[in-house]
Amino acid sequence: KIISGDSALTVARIAAEAGLDGADRACDLSALATPPDYDVLARDYTVFGRVSPEDKRQLVAALKEEESHLA
Repeated sequence: KIISGDSALTVARIAAEAGLDGADRACDLSALATPPDYDVLARDYTVFGRVSPEDKRQLVAALKEEESHLA
């Protein structure tokens, strides 16, 4: 997973060049009209762009929660 404040498209392109699996599954958090469901985002996307500090906290918490269910 990549979480960045930069453009989701730019980050996805760099991730693809680096060979990251799922780099084509990118989400621009600034484009979401409603408060996001971080659990769904963490499960469905690999690259996150235009992420605010609060979004980052929420995403990391959702990723940790997802990981705990896989263990």
